[in-house]
Formats: sequence, C-alpha cells, structure tokens
Amino acid sequence: MMLRHHDETIADYLTRRREEGDDLPQSDAERILELEAEVVKLSGAVIGLNNSLIEATERAERAEAELQKAH
Repeated sequence: MMLRHHDETIADYLTRRREEGDDLPQSDAERILELEAEVVKLSGAVIGLNNSLIEATERAERAEAELQKAH
C-alpha cells in the first residue's frame, strides 16, 4: 500500500500513484478529491466559527467590565 507523505496534497498523492503505476479507479480518485474539497470547506467554517466565538467572548468580557464599573 502506498502512503501519502505528510506534506503532500491529495491531488499530488494521486498523481504520484498514477506515475508509479499504482492507479486508483478514476471514480475513487474523483471522490477522494471531492472529499478533500469538502474538508477544506468545513475547516474554513470551523475557523470562522472559532473567530466568531472569540469575538463574542471578548464583547461579553467588555460588557461585564462595564457592568462592574457601573456598580
């Protein structure tokens, strides 16, 4: 079994497999690329949600500090 290098994209891995004669069926390769694109999209969404959570936490902390000053 051919393993993917840690710094190798899925597309590069599939190309290397083809070049070395260890080819996947085209439908499998296409599905892998689709899944990789989905992972990238979901990773971006997670980063966006994390940034939103950080911003909301900072706003809540500022609001709490303002309330503490008011009392």
